[in-house]
Amino acid sequence: MKGTYLKEISVSFKLPCKTNPAITKDFISELIKKLDMDLVFAKTILLPPSFEILCCIKQSHIIFSYWEEINFVKMSIFSCCNYEIEAVVNLIKSYFNIEKVKVDLVKDCSIFNEVKELE
Repeated sequence: MKGTYLKEISVSFKLPCKTNPAITKDFISELIKKLDMDLVFAKTILLPPSFEILCCIKQSHIIFSYWEEINFVKMSIFSCCNYEIEAVVNLIKSYFNIEKVKVDLVKDCSIFNEVKELE
């Protein structure tokens, strides 16, 4: 149920070749659709030769950071949707044609449980 859950993952991977903001925006659009989220806006920040894409989604945010010098990506997905981590990993692997993706689960809980812990 949207609004009662909290999940955050940090994903990192090395790309086999360079990427660019246009390709990355297409990937993020697919990701948002696959996770049944709603994009509010996206902002590309150029940090030549690298870049970041910050996406505000109704359910929270997605940040995609790319370092061209080492073809490395660090991505954060924070949402109140209980999305499937495996769906994220599978899309990354197929879209960028890679085999290794590192996922760190930062938070995965019901917000109601979180509130109870604070009382």
